[in-house]
Amino acid sequence: MTSPIVTINGQPTEGGYDAAPGEALVIALADHAGVDFWQLDCVGTASATTLPESITASLVRDEILLTASLTAPGYGSALLFKSIVNHGRDHQGNPVPSYSTTFIVHVPSSDGYRVIAANETLESNELIGWLDQINQRIRFGGSGTGGGFGGSGKMRVYRSSPNQAGAAVTVNRTMVWNGTSSLVTASNVTLIGGSTQLQASSAGHFLCEGQLTISPTTDAVSGVTIEVLQNGSTVVHTVSDYGAVWGVGLNRSLPFAFPIDLLAGDTLEVRWRHSGSAASAQSVILGDNLSWFALSR
Repeated sequence: MTSPIVTINGQPTEGGYDAAPGEALVIALADHAGVDFWQLDCVGTASATTLPESITASLVRDEILLTASLTAPGYGSALLFKSIVNHGRDHQGNPVPSYSTTFIVHVPSSDGYRVIAANETLESNELIGWLDQINQRIRFGGSGTGGGFGGSGKMRVYRSSPNQAGAAVTVNRTMVWNGTSSLVTASNVTLIGGSTQLQASSAGHFLCEGQLTISPTTDAVSGVTIEVLQNGSTVVHTVSDYGAVWGVGLNRSLPFAFPIDLLAGDTLEVRWRHSGSAASAQSVILGDNLSWFALSR
């Protein structure tokens, strides 16, 4: 089916793509079937000094592979793009709304927040759109030690290497984190439990968030469940994706975020299971922007 949907560095764009500053981005049309012409334009940014047309002009295009490359801007940026195939019309010249779509690239601020691009609607959150960015700042922003994101307790950990293999069907596998982001690491949150748990050193209202990017390695996977456990036993958040089957070499990212009240000494950890064979899935090792876990006070 003719579609304007794209991927960024092999990842889907639903809910927005979070990039690191300076990251090399390759935007690719996901399916070439029925496509005679593809147009990609930047239609909104988060800065009055960064014009959409300048971003469009900077794209390095491959008209054969139907890709466009660019370098992600600095912290606190957002780029809204519009993808159109076949000029948005069928062979009879009739407009086809499904031949165009918009998506957004975020480079969150140094303290982890997305900003809003001009003309943005539901690209960052299909249910409430850019209200999610505002609500996150209201709920967890601020400063000092009174519960704001900018307070004294925050840590972000991620997978670097080696890969962590999946477990057998229906068997939970606890994530081991082997990298720590210096950008969002501070006191009052520590990594313990064999590098599996983030522990709050003081009581407060926290934002727990993260993402696992799963890549099948030997056979297809059709479902992943992520659970966040408090104090090693109580499931406090669950994310599941049992949609379309994805095969070897195709990555799928499953993000999560939720508020939680913790006491001093409480821990949170991430575990996951998948529908494939014991060796069929691994967590991607490409670092902080793909498979990560954060606790912020």
